[in-house]
Amino acid sequence: MKKYQIFSIITATLLVMGVAAGCKPGGKGPDGKMNWITEKITDKLDLDKDQENKLRDLVQTVQEQRTAHREQSKSQRVELKAMVLSEKLDKDAARKLMDNRQAAMRESFDPVFEKLQVFHASLRPEQKKEAVELMEKFGKRFH
Repeated sequence: MKKYQIFSIITATLLVMGVAAGCKPGGKGPDGKMNWITEKITDKLDLDKDQENKLRDLVQTVQEQRTAHREQSKSQRVELKAMVLSEKLDKDAARKLMDNRQAAMRESFDPVFEKLQVFHASLRPEQKKEAVELMEKFGKRFH
């Protein structure tokens, strides 16, 4: 599979999970919402127990990465607020914030991608097709 396709799949998966976690009911806080989307994916793709365990392992890794970067995000918001309140925006400071955020995302990529590969390999062809259809449906709804 080409790097572009792999990156697209990861991006779409994380986007779907992230947006769904932030926009749908399912419990209190992000963890409850992530559990809700996990149940929806399990139901829509008709996952067996082994596949469901692999999906839950993927979700747990995403949650761990989110938790690990939570403090960094808080400090970046403080810095951003200070920048907005300043007389003039500092391009170098803004670039540093962006670079730090991107570095954190790159750091999270490998552990999440490894779990995504394991989950993806467990899917049957018809489940992959259904996943693509769900991604298309999701894309139409939010774009």
